[in-house]
Amino acid sequence: MLGDELNILNLLQDAKRSKTINTSFVESRNGKFRKDDARLIRKTLCHSKKAIFHDAHADLLTQVMNYTRTNDALKVLINPSAGLFEQKYHHRTPAMAEGIIDKVLTIKELLTRRPKLRTIP
Repeated sequence: MLGDELNILNLLQDAKRSKTINTSFVESRNGKFRKDDARLIRKTLCHSKKAIFHDAHADLLTQVMNYTRTNDALKVLINPSAGLFEQKYHHRTPAMAEGIIDKVLTIKELLTRRPKLRTIP
C-alpha cells in the first residue's frame, strides 16, 4: 500500500481532475497504449517473444506520448479573443506540463537528445 488513508484523502482533496478514487485515467491510458502498440493486442503476429523487447517498446511508446504528443487536457488559453487563423491555445505535452521540456519534440529530437537526470527532493 502506498500511503495511509489520510494521505490519500489529502491527495484527492488537492486533485484538479477528480475527487474520487477511480480507474478511468489509468484505463484511458491503457486504451491509448493498446491502440498504438500492436504488441499489446491479443492474437496478433506482432507480439514480443522476449520480455526485454516488450519492455523496451513500452518504454519508447511512453516517451513518445510524454514528449512528442500534445494533450488537449493540458492546453493553456493564451488569447481568448483569437480570431480565425489566430492562435488561441498553447498546446502542451505531459512533459511540458511538468516543466521537463519547453517545446514539443519531434521523434528525431526525442531519439537523439540526452535526457536530463532529475533529482527527487
